Amino acid sequence: MSNKIRPVTEFEIKRIDLFLANVKDEYIEARKEFGPFDNGHEGLAVIWEEFEELKQIVFGHPGPRELTMAYLETIQLAAMSMAFCIEVLQKSGHSVTKDNGNVES
Repeated sequence: MSNKIRPVTEFEIKRIDLFLANVKDEYIEARKEFGPFDNGHEGLAVIWEEFEELKQIVFGHPGPRELTMAYLETIQLAAMSMAFCIEVLQKSGHSVTKDNGNVES
């Protein structure tokens, strides 16, 4: 990993926007099919499962097909992480601000 500091390029910003749009779509589709997490244990179990699926692909010396699957698993992992924040953490009345990490009620 390089430690060179550089600005984010417009191309990277477009890739981020596409990724986040895919995460949002995955979240919405998952909620239509499964509904929200009942509690933190369920949320963590789903996140763990998505992580394990991604790990198996990455550790398996992926080719082009597997890299596509890794991208899709990454989208699912991000969507379930977002669901955990929205449905477990924020539902409890707490949120964390990105600027200072303080918990707000």
